[in-house]
Amino acid sequence: MKLKHITATLLLFPLFSNATSFIDLEAKNKVDTASEAGKKYEQQAAQAFLNENNFIKTCFSGQPTTPDPIKIYFEVTPQGTLGELKMDPDGDTAQCIKKNLKPINFPKPETTFIAKISLQFRN
Repeated sequence: MKLKHITATLLLFPLFSNATSFIDLEAKNKVDTASEAGKKYEQQAAQAFLNENNFIKTCFSGQPTTPDPIKIYFEVTPQGTLGELKMDPDGDTAQCIKKNLKPINFPKPETTFIAKISLQFRN
């Protein structure tokens, strides 16, 4: 099974814990992130999240059917560490990802950033 598509959107958002619903996170993801610096950091954060973890192989290989798409929202702290993490849907696959996450060293943003990665799969 191969990863079909990854979409990453990054935005500046001061307090992740205040955005308790995915509707709130989705709305905040629509904030204009047109700056080149924002685009560059968006790609770096998504690459760091995906490259430093083997959860795709662990959580998705050997499944008899193609997994449903999953959205991953994650906070990058000013120290360059992973803060809050939410996934939709938050089922067995999300729990497997959380269980298999390793520490991630992100580039240090000036302020807290919230990133969204959308994973879609194909056989």
